[in-house]
Amino acid sequence: MRFVTLPRILGYVFNPISVLILFDKNRPTHMIAEVHNYNGGRVIYPITLESNDKKHYKGKTTKDMYVSPFFNRVGRYEFDLTYTDNQFSIGINLFENDTKMLTSTFVGKSLVFNEHNLLSLFFRHTLLTFWVVTRTIWQSLKLKSKGLKWNKPIAQDQIRRA
Repeated sequence: MRFVTLPRILGYVFNPISVLILFDKNRPTHMIAEVHNYNGGRVIYPITLESNDKKHYKGKTTKDMYVSPFFNRVGRYEFDLTYTDNQFSIGINLFENDTKMLTSTFVGKSLVFNEHNLLSLFFRHTLLTFWVVTRTIWQSLKLKSKGLKWNKPIAQDQIRRA
C-alpha cells in the first residue's frame, strides 16, 4: 500500500483528497480516494486500476458530492497513475456531461526515510497548507469574477459517508 495525502503541519491541514493505492505483486491494482469538501462532507470512492504497459494505470468513478462551488455535484472522475520504484504521478480529471472541467496533477519522487530528509521537507514545506488554501481562494475569486455560477451543497454533501 501507498498513502498519498497532504501533511498536517504545525497543527493545520487542508486536505481535499487522500489516495490509498493498493498493490498486487508490486503493481497498483486499486485505489481508494477519500474526497473532502469545505462543508464537512466526505465521500470514499473505490477505483479499479487497469494498465496495458504495467507502468501507466487508469481508473474512473462517478462523482456524487458537491466539492467546489463552481462544479456540479455529479460528474465523473478519471484517474491517471504512473508508478515506478522512484517516481509517482497522479492526474485527476473531472468531467461533467463528457466535458472536461478540471485537471489536477501531483508528481513526487521517492526519498529515503531518515531524519535529514524529514527535517529538510519540514522546513521546505512549512507553509504548504497556507499556500494551497491561498491559491484555492485566489482561483475561486478569479472564477467568480468571470461570472461562473456559484452552486450550493445539499444536506447530503455536508456529511461523512463511505
